[in-house]
Amino acid sequence: MNFIEVYDNVLSKEDCESLIRHFENVDPCRKQMNAVNKAQKVGTTLMCDWEDDLFDDFHNIIRDPLEAAVQRYKKKHTSIDKICPWNQERGYNVQRFDDGGGYFTLHCEQDGPMVSRRMLVWMIYLNDAKSGTEFPNQRKTTQAKTGRIVIWPAAWTHMHKGIVPNKGIKYMATGWCEFTTRKHEKQSV
Repeated sequence: MNFIEVYDNVLSKEDCESLIRHFENVDPCRKQMNAVNKAQKVGTTLMCDWEDDLFDDFHNIIRDPLEAAVQRYKKKHTSIDKICPWNQERGYNVQRFDDGGGYFTLHCEQDGPMVSRRMLVWMIYLNDAKSGTEFPNQRKTTQAKTGRIVIWPAAWTHMHKGIVPNKGIKYMATGWCEFTTRKHEKQSV
């Protein structure tokens, strides 16, 4: 068992197209290009916040289908409920990787003290693209397919990178679930 789950048709083609339009219509000054650095990642990122109604156009499409996919993951991997409480991390990203771009570097989502609370990663492909995501330790690749969500553990065991360079444009939304340490934090997954 590799704990990488792939669920197709989580979002409809129309919802994915709507998210892409919203992304493209956001003021370019609010997007980051090459958010990590050009040797690691070449793309455009919009950092969203679940608690900011400025991003409601994204939240209203993503929230319920994402919640259903996480519940499906939990149903298959029941031991996940035996660990300390966890919920959605406050932030998530919507990204575009152009032809020749992508996330080039093998990485995990717990690669520093600021993100050490992350325990699951989710990624929704918003369009069919010729590139996807590679998980070398699990000998698995996922193809970018409209409406497909991939969920996996955030730890070093699940190092991954984009299949690069991109051929054409790839759009995706990605975010995390994190361990909670404060009793007042609402568990929403």
